Amino acid sequence: MPEFRTLIGKIVDFKGEPMPGQTIIIKSTELGTTTDWDGNFCLVVPENQIIFIEISCCFTPIFRAIEPDDKYVKIKIGRKSQERKNKKAYNKWKPIKDSLPIIMKRIYSEVDYDKIAENICR
Repeated sequence: MPEFRTLIGKIVDFKGEPMPGQTIIIKSTELGTTTDWDGNFCLVVPENQIIFIEISCCFTPIFRAIEPDDKYVKIKIGRKSQERKNKKAYNKWKPIKDSLPIIMKRIYSEVDYDKIAENICR
């Protein structure tokens, strides 16, 4: 059975103001969440697996690699602040993008994910 961890994050605009109501999706799954009024979010992610999240905000989706040791991520949106990080994430994602859906489906289907998410992120 896979182990899971909490990924806490915050989405802010280029001025540092929180962005409520933003959707964050775990790539290669249908799982995700939205930010609260303060721009905060929580996801349950596999313990020892690199994952990728996508935020469909404004005109360009934001793509971020989440490494196994990442526990917190702050995403600043606007004024070209994401271009370099998006490029790095896509470069990591390209070599594994075909195998990742299979891996993620296996990881998230082996456990009762809803109960885990409810206990970890609430």
